[in-house]
Amino acid sequence: MKLDTIKYIFNNLQIRRVFLLLIDLIIVFSTYALLYKYSYDELKIENNFLSLGIIITIFAGILYILTGQYNSLTRYYKSKIIYDICLRNLLLLGFTFFLFLSKNQELPSLLFFVLYFWLLSTFGTAYRVILKDILLNQNRGLFVKSNKVAIYGAGSAGAQLAASIILRKDYVVTTFIDDSPSLWGRSLSGIKIRPISYLEKNKDRIDQVLIAIPSISSSQRNKLIHKIKTTGIDEILEVPTIDDILSGKLENKRLNKIDIDSLLSRDEKRSKKNFHIKKLNKTNILITGAGGSVGSELCRQIILQNPSNLIMLDMSEISLYTIDKDIKRLIKTQELNCETISILGNCCDKNLIDEIFKKFKINVIFHAAAYKHVPLVESNSLQGLQNNIFSTKVICEAAKKYKASNLVLISSDKAVRPTNVMGASKRLAELIVQAYSSEEKRENNYTNFSMVRFGNVLNSSGSVIPLFREQINKGGPITLTHPKIIRYFMTITEAAQLVINSIDLSDGGEVFLLDMGKPVLIYELAEQMIKLCGLTVKNDKNKNGDIEIKITGLRPGEKLYEELLIDSKSEPTSNELIFKANERKISYPELIKDLEKLEESLKNRDHLKSIRLLKKIVPEWIPSKEIQFIGDKM
Repeated sequence: MKLDTIKYIFNNLQIRRVFLLLIDLIIVFSTYALLYKYSYDELKIENNFLSLGIIITIFAGILYILTGQYNSLTRYYKSKIIYDICLRNLLLLGFTFFLFLSKNQELPSLLFFVLYFWLLSTFGTAYRVILKDILLNQNRGLFVKSNKVAIYGAGSAGAQLAASIILRKDYVVTTFIDDSPSLWGRSLSGIKIRPISYLEKNKDRIDQVLIAIPSISSSQRNKLIHKIKTTGIDEILEVPTIDDILSGKLENKRLNKIDIDSLLSRDEKRSKKNFHIKKLNKTNILITGAGGSVGSELCRQIILQNPSNLIMLDMSEISLYTIDKDIKRLIKTQELNCETISILGNCCDKNLIDEIFKKFKINVIFHAAAYKHVPLVESNSLQGLQNNIFSTKVICEAAKKYKASNLVLISSDKAVRPTNVMGASKRLAELIVQAYSSEEKRENNYTNFSMVRFGNVLNSSGSVIPLFREQINKGGPITLTHPKIIRYFMTITEAAQLVINSIDLSDGGEVFLLDMGKPVLIYELAEQMIKLCGLTVKNDKNKNGDIEIKITGLRPGEKLYEELLIDSKSEPTSNELIFKANERKISYPELIKDLEKLEESLKNRDHLKSIRLLKKIVPEWIPSKEIQFIGDKM
C-alpha cells in the first residue's frame, strides 16, 4: 500500500470510524465464536450458532455507535476510555445473557459463557489504546520528519512538557537531561534520564534542547545555556510551564518570535527566490564586509550561483568565523562545488587587497564593508571617513588594475542629502565609484562599476527592531528619538537578491535604487511590536500598561525621514523592483586631488580640515552642530 494511501486512511475521519467499527465487530464475533467452540458441550444451540452470532454482532455495532464509541480522538485516549468500553460491553453482556436465556440455556453454563465473553470482548475492543501509540509512532518518522529534542529538567515541568510533545507529529523526546546523579539511568514517562555529557556524545542525533526548569534564576539560566552550547548544540529554547501560562506570569522573552514581515505588511512574493546570474557562474567573487548583515546574506545567496571561488573578507574575527561556518554548512547540505576562502583583514590595507586580487584573480566584487552606525560614526568621524571612503578607493583601484568584470558598491539612503558623517562618507564612496566608472569608459577599459542604494534592512545589526525586541524583553521602556520619525524597511534576503540582480542591469556608473515599499512610522512600529507580545502600551491614557515608549530626542546627525533620490527623477529597469538614477558626478582627476588632500588630513588627524574637505566634495551635506571629535575630548 502506498504511503499516500495510508496517510489518506489515517486522516479521513469517516473512513477511520468505519475502519474502527469493522475491527470491533470482527473482535466481537471472533470472541463469540471462540467461546462457543470451547463451550459447545455445555451450550445447546447447535443449529443457531451463526444466527445468534450475527444478532449479537449487529447489536454490538448499534450499541457502540449510539453510545459514542467513535467520537473520541484516538490520540487523546486516556484510562477513562477503558471504563467506557467496560460499561458498553456490560450492556452487550446483558443482551447476550437474555438472548441465550430465551433459548433455555442452563444458568451455570450461561453465566460462564457470558462472563468470559464480556472479559474477552472488553480486552479486544480496548485495542484502540494500543492503536493510539501506533498512530503517534507512525507520525514520528513514517509520514513526517521529526525534530529530536532533549528536555533539560526531569521534574514536573519536564514531565508536563513531554506529555504535550507526545501529541505532536513533528517532535519526539529522545531523552531527559538532569544535573542530579540520583536520577541518571531512571525513566520519566518511559524516557531515560541522562547527564549533560550525553548531549556532547549525541549532538548529531539531537536537534533542540528544551529547558523546563521554571524556578531557575536569570544568572543560572545564562550559565545553563552556556553549558549546553559548549556541547555543540546551538538550538536552545526555554519553555513556559502550564502554571506560567494559566497564572499569566509568562515572561516576554518566552513568547514566540515576532513576525516582523507580516507586521510591516511586506509582500513575500516581491522578490524571486530562484534566480540565476550567468556573470556569477564559475567566477571568482570577493565580498567585503562578508560578516555583516547584508554581506553575510550576499554570501549565502551568491554561493547558490555556483561560483568557482567565494572570497569572504572581514575585519571582525567573530563575524568572519560565523559566516565561514554557515557557508561551509550550506555547501555541504546543498552539495555545491565551490571553494571558500575567509580572509581576516581591512579593506583599507592596499597591500592585502592587491594580494587578494592577484592571487585569486577576482572577477566580481560586492563591496559591503562600511561603518554604518550613525551615532558611533558621528562621534568617531575620522575613523568613519577613513574606513568608508578609502576602503572604497582601494577596492576600486584594485578592480581597475586587475581588470575585474564588475564592482557593486552597497550604499545607503543616508547618502542622500546627508545630515551625518556616515551618510556623507557613503555619498563620497558613491562619487568615487562613479568617477572610476567614467574613467573606465573614457579609457575603454573592462570593469563595470555600479552601486545600489537602499534603506534599512530588517533585523540587521544595530537596527531598531532588534533593539526594540531587547527592550521589550527587559520590560521596557522602548526608547524612540522622535514620535514622527519615519523609515523604509526591507528584508535582508530581498535586499541581497536585488543587489545581485542589479549586475545584469548595469552599463556602468548607475545608482540603482531598490523599491522599499511604504515608509513606516517608527512609533507605530513600536506599538505593534508591544501588542504582538501580548502586552499593552503604557501612556497617559493607560497608566497601568506594560511597556512605555520613551522619547529621547533626535541624535546628532539623525533625520526624521530618509530619501533614495538626490535629484527628483528615477528611471525604471527591466526589474520592477529596481530603479536607476543618473546623479551629479565629479571628474576622476578632480576627485583624486581632493581625496589626496582628505587622506593627508585624516592621517594627521586634523578634524577641522577633514570636515571642511568633506563638505567641499559633498556640498549637499549639512553637518550637525553636535559633531563630536575624539580630539576635543582628550
